[in-house]
Amino acid sequence: MRYSSQQYARALYKAMKNSSSDSDKIIENFVKILKKHEVLYKGNSILKAYRTILIKNNELPEVILTCASNVSSKTIEEVLKTLNINNEVKLRLRIDDKMIGGAFVKYNNRLFDLSLSRRLARLKRQLLVNSTK
Repeated sequence: MRYSSQQYARALYKAMKNSSSDSDKIIENFVKILKKHEVLYKGNSILKAYRTILIKNNELPEVILTCASNVSSKTIEEVLKTLNINNEVKLRLRIDDKMIGGAFVKYNNRLFDLSLSRRLARLKRQLLVNSTK
């Protein structure tokens, strides 16, 4: 019977989660199983699936920074510092050419909207409220 990369990843996750023994030994045994089943070529896809499992279970913090264009590493550090996010998290940078400016930051299922369109909408609301007074 053939197993998918996701099934192998779930098995590895359960083994790592439920065992108090050395993680190096678990990984060594896992690789032996992959070799025995002749599926070592699935290594990268298994690791991607394993990473997805960790992220879904909030065991591998990840920040997704969506910007209108590329940003400098200094800007990224400032955004993380402003939001009080540790620099050791996994960071993915996405470019969205539909954005005017600013950024969206997604961190552990929380979304921080730092976009220019959001700020402009807020300014518009304030101007409308002030003009009716």
